[in-house]
Amino acid sequence: MAEFRPLDEQANFGEHHWKVPGLDQRVLLHDEDVMIVYVKIPPGTRFPVHSHPEVQMGVQLQGRAKITLQDGQHEIGPYTAYHYASGEPHGAEVLGDEPVIQLDVFRPVREDYLAAAAEAGKHTDDITDDRG
Repeated sequence: MAEFRPLDEQANFGEHHWKVPGLDQRVLLHDEDVMIVYVKIPPGTRFPVHSHPEVQMGVQLQGRAKITLQDGQHEIGPYTAYHYASGEPHGAEVLGDEPVIQLDVFRPVREDYLAAAAEAGKHTDDITDDRG
C-alpha cells in the first residue's frame, strides 16, 4: 500500500538526539528492513568519527562536506552518493556557509532513530505492505 509523508509533518529529533544545535533530522519512511532519513546539517557542524551496525547509503543534495574515513578524507558536494558498510568508521564536517542536506538510507532500520522520533512526539508506525 502506498504511503506519502510530508517532511514538515515528521518529528525533528536531530538536536535532541545528537546534541547539535540547529540539526534537523527526520525519519521520512521505514518498513521492517529499511528506513529513509532527511538530514539538514548547519554550517560548522562536525560529527566525530563513529560507526554503527546498520549499512548507510544516501545522497547529498546541498552543500559541501568533508568526510573522514579510515583511508583519509574526501570532499563531497551536491548530488554525490555515498555508502558506508556495516561497522565502517566515518565522520563528517560541513564546509562553507551553506547547510548540508542529505537523504540517508539505513538497513536494517536504526531503532535508536525510531525511538528518538517517537520521543519527539510524531507518528513513526511501520509501513504496511500487501505484496505478500
